[in-house]
Amino acid sequence: MVFKFTDMNSGGVMKSIYKTILIDCDNETEAIELFKARFDRHPRNVTCNCCGYDYTFVDFDSLEDATALDRMCQMSQDYKTFHEKPSTDEDAAYFSKFNKYVTFDEYIKLSTDVLVIKMVDAAS
Repeated sequence: MVFKFTDMNSGGVMKSIYKTILIDCDNETEAIELFKARFDRHPRNVTCNCCGYDYTFVDFDSLEDATALDRMCQMSQDYKTFHEKPSTDEDAAYFSKFNKYVTFDEYIKLSTDVLVIKMVDAAS
């Protein structure tokens, strides 16, 4: 399971150099603990009362699915999974990070504001 944390810029500032933090682990509790250990803050912290939580987070089945919208992948009919091919949706470029389809490996290479943490890496 992969948890995608997105910095909401609450209080007008990012909380780290990473806009997106992907944590690959077994469950939400582990994801939050790994996040807290790495960044010394709880993702549900509220820096600014009018802005809400510092981070949003959503769970996905894989790193590829967690990044699919940013990479402009084609969404499936059930709106829950993605196909590893360029999207044909008219507004896909608006939601994508690079305004074009990129593979997962290209996405990680090009995205200096994305961090991937895997449970096995965090333990070492």
